[in-house]
Amino acid sequence: MKSFILLFFLLFLNLSVGAADWNEVLFESSENGNLLKVKQALEKGAKINYQSTDKGETTPLMIAAEKGNLEVLKFLLSKKAKINLKDSEDYHALMYGVRGGNLDVVKLLIQHKANVNAAGLDGWTPLLDAANLGYAEIVKYLLKSGASIDDVNSYEETPLILAAKNAHTAVVNILLKHGADTSLLDAEGKSALQYAEAAGHKEISELLKKNPSKQ
Repeated sequence: MKSFILLFFLLFLNLSVGAADWNEVLFESSENGNLLKVKQALEKGAKINYQSTDKGETTPLMIAAEKGNLEVLKFLLSKKAKINLKDSEDYHALMYGVRGGNLDVVKLLIQHKANVNAAGLDGWTPLLDAANLGYAEIVKYLLKSGASIDDVNSYEETPLILAAKNAHTAVVNILLKHGADTSLLDAEGKSALQYAEAAGHKEISELLKKNPSKQ
């Protein structure tokens, strides 16, 4: 009886979902972490690199990365999903993974040759985003993987400035240990130390003052 119900459900699903709609099924299943439906959608002809026009040209790989759906991500990568494909704001899957805050996702994407220094809208890179959000372990892994430590966005903000502004002490410490330049100024002419002092972040201020060679 159970097998009959399952067969009926699958038949109904196949009849009710048109060929073009399988792309949306793929996208939604990647977002929800439903690996079974992801596989089914691809079998029915969904495009693995489908870009959702009403969601900023986001791909199934991007949304799976952001949501931390590791098994779906592994499967999509095994099926040759394009890892450096960009959305409407020039962000790729690694940036989505960083924003999701999942270190395992970030590691997997980099192991599959994601570009660690690719810049999106306003010059944001994975490292700038990770520093801004305070993801210390992700910052550490990005640096280990070749991320440029003193890259700037369109506001001339460095990873160090962003971490200092947002009181991410662990990130500041990591960046300093990797040689971040404390003398760099943003578009407003302010350094990481000036932001830390203005905001009353005493521990970060002390860390920055211990690096006088680059002040």
